[in-house]
Amino acid sequence: ACEDAGADALSLINTIKGQYAVSLRREEYMARQLADLSKYKKNILAVIESERVEGVMIELENLR
Repeated sequence: ACEDAGADALSLINTIKGQYAVSLRREEYMARQLADLSKYKKNILAVIESERVEGVMIELENLR
């Protein structure tokens, strides 16, 4: 069962749509982590790839 899940994930990533979906999930995850961290820290310095900044900012706005 675990091997099937790994194969499914690999086949998803190996498509353009799959790569886009994984990228969106990463941006969602980063935004959730930053939002959670902001509950405990006054200042946060996040180093985010330039290609992801817009997506992470959109996700942060959606979390408000």
